[in-house]
Amino acid sequence: MSIAVLRLRAGRLRLAFTPAGGLTLAFGLTTAAGERPLFRPGLAVVDAPDPVQRAIGAASYVMAPFCNRIDGSAFDFDGRRWQLAPNTALSPHVIHGDVWLRNWEVLQHAADEARLQVRVADPASPYRYRIEQLLRLDDNGHTVALTLHNDGEHALPFGFGLHPHFARFGGVELQAPFTRWWQVRPDGIPVEPAPALGDLDFHAPRALPARPVDTPCEGWSGQARIRWPADGVTLDIDASAAFGGCHLYQPDADAPFFCFEPVSHLTDAHHRPGLPGLVALAPGASLHGEVRYRVGVPA
Repeated sequence: MSIAVLRLRAGRLRLAFTPAGGLTLAFGLTTAAGERPLFRPGLAVVDAPDPVQRAIGAASYVMAPFCNRIDGSAFDFDGRRWQLAPNTALSPHVIHGDVWLRNWEVLQHAADEARLQVRVADPASPYRYRIEQLLRLDDNGHTVALTLHNDGEHALPFGFGLHPHFARFGGVELQAPFTRWWQVRPDGIPVEPAPALGDLDFHAPRALPARPVDTPCEGWSGQARIRWPADGVTLDIDASAAFGGCHLYQPDADAPFFCFEPVSHLTDAHHRPGLPGLVALAPGASLHGEVRYRVGVPA
């Protein structure tokens, strides 16, 4: 059975989303030549029966209450051992949190704005929380706002992130001033940092590396620009302070997409001193962040 597809529009911008996984399925603009994708088109996933396959084929999704992987699917906090469970066949560790695989409730849907919410209380996880996702279009861009509430009985380290897949064609370039990246084990857990040099130095616009990349990055300014030289379209990314890092992913140099993910914390920050980027939320406390995508089109 196909999942529900809902749509937003403002000026020449278009966005499609679904309550299944809270996924964004398409984001792009209408031009004289037709529909021009900015995110990798993901409408084909509507018929996929498996929520994991839907999510990894979508245009974008939310990660919460943490980003990427937790080594061993467990961590120590506040004098206790907290156990989770692997949630997909993609990784031996729990990955990307819960909400990308759950059904969200649509609280509001207007022509240019939608608000969704999902509540999580899973016996396999210590986390009890709810998260709201606001999707908004205007004539110049797209804003995603996340608000996460700890509904549990214990303080725990929380984080969140976005996992957009950007369309890759026309010699696309990325500018994203981060200061270092992390080498990772084969299972995706970071082991050693390195300065942002060579083909991972994005302080100035450059083409993506001609190789697979899957690396968390630190020292990011919260701003980035994607430019497609073939038609001059740009997409400026402006993330609020809650998104203190980023993650760069491409399966190979020929993939039709790449991911530049605004995240609140480093992969496996649960096992790093000081829990960098994670926020210890007391019961009833909340965490908020926004990411703005501003579209530029040549005159």
